[in-house]
Amino acid sequence: MTRLMLDTGIRVGECTQLKPENIDFHNRSILIINPKNHRDRYVFFSGRLSTDLRRRLHDHDRFSDSAYLFPTTRGNMIDANVFEKSLKKVGAESWSSGYTVASVTE
Repeated sequence: MTRLMLDTGIRVGECTQLKPENIDFHNRSILIINPKNHRDRYVFFSGRLSTDLRRRLHDHDRFSDSAYLFPTTRGNMIDANVFEKSLKKVGAESWSSGYTVASVTE
């Protein structure tokens, strides 16, 4: 989910609502339905993410019958707030364990 959001710029809530039928691999685009401004829009993704999404869909079809691309273990939509908290926790843990972000200045 994080890579998808970074690659496309979609919001957390939009990512949690994604369904497999919204992905167009031929045009490498995703239809975002009913975003914040209540208008449908397309976002585009890279070739590398295309490979990851194909793998995700393959695993999704094998292990889940949920309508969502990133379902909970029960097949429901992931709560955006819960995902944000989990992401913040992972970020804080990686920061406290000594990982640093290098800045490039020229």
